[in-house]
Amino acid sequence: MAKQRLSMRNIREVLRLKFDCALSGHRIAQSCQISRSAVADYLCRLEKTGLSWRRSEDLSEAELEKKLFPAAGSGR
Repeated sequence: MAKQRLSMRNIREVLRLKFDCALSGHRIAQSCQISRSAVADYLCRLEKTGLSWRRSEDLSEAELEKKLFPAAGSGR
């Protein structure tokens, strides 16, 4: 069974906690009540986009979702 993805609002919170607050993956996972592997996945996805956190902040939720989850966005 596939895990359900966080809302984009919550994914942005993961990114904010990492880049604005400099929290560890463990602390982010505790704060957001998700697994450390989920935190790592979202951080890895941002890295793969080539976007910085600052540049990603300027994107709408829909635009950021398309960047982080390109396969999921192409079917809609």
